Amino acid sequence: MKKRILAVLLASMLSVSMVACSNNVKEASDIKWSKYVTLVDYNSIEKPTDEQVEKEIQSVLQSKGTLQEVTGRAVQEGDTVNIDYEGKKDGVAFEGGTAQGYDLKIGSNSFIDGFEDGLIGANIGETRDLNLTFPENYGNADLAGKAVVFTVKVNSIKETKPAELNDEFVQSVSQTSKTVDEYKAEVKKKLELTLDWQDILNNSQIEFPKGYVEQQEKELKKGHEETAKANDISLEDYASQYGYTLEQFEEQIAMQAESLAKQTALVRAICEKEGIKVSDEEYQEKGKEYAEQAGVESVKDLEKEYSHDYIEEVIMFEKIQDILLK
Repeated sequence: MKKRILAVLLASMLSVSMVACSNNVKEASDIKWSKYVTLVDYNSIEKPTDEQVEKEIQSVLQSKGTLQEVTGRAVQEGDTVNIDYEGKKDGVAFEGGTAQGYDLKIGSNSFIDGFEDGLIGANIGETRDLNLTFPENYGNADLAGKAVVFTVKVNSIKETKPAELNDEFVQSVSQTSKTVDEYKAEVKKKLELTLDWQDILNNSQIEFPKGYVEQQEKELKKGHEETAKANDISLEDYASQYGYTLEQFEEQIAMQAESLAKQTALVRAICEKEGIKVSDEEYQEKGKEYAEQAGVESVKDLEKEYSHDYIEEVIMFEKIQDILLK
């Protein structure tokens, strides 16, 4: 839980998936990142339009909406349908393929390809047979790449009624805004930071120091192995809990390590370019704040969960936000 709190803090700032690494083999602070990174011109990145801001707000209103049952029409994209279903392979029901009264949002991609699309246009009380194929990389080897038939009955249809944008709603979803106008400005600022950072991630060029990404990957895998061991299970069984084979799980770790390394490189390269540094006083001050959020007593306790470099990068990103938002 402690690791998740700080990881979420940084992830929310970067608007990307970020994983804390408790021990970097090669300290990022010892690397001259300007030698390895060619930054995109972030001062010329286009800012979000009013239409983009409105779309983002509508998305929030939709996510906070209420479900209302509808009749007299067929299933549409975005509906939540209550269904009974049974999946069969070679005419025999397979384990985990049957449920009654299951609520499924059409378009959520919760099921394999073709399942949700196959229900669009169905009416309440209608039963459909969906001839589908599990993906080749599906976690269950008995079903991977296999043809199956799902028999699905639609029991009811519900649609989401978006929440109403008013001051009361704003105060329920924002910690800083009190009015609709303030909330629109807040959303614009967050969206601007998100789009700026995504552009930097996508268009900057990085040539990592030799072995750096591999070191990150090794550390991430080590952390998962320790978690598996603490739960008295093998890494293979640990991976299966997330729906992966061991090989697939290791591929995910490799992708995660590269993402983490890329973000580290870009944060530090921007700080080098802008002359931004974190003093010992700043580190201790912000570290105390993060320690409190993480539920630990001191910065030293926080450093038992995270590396000094990682905590420093959180502080660095806070300092470069103003530059990205100019």
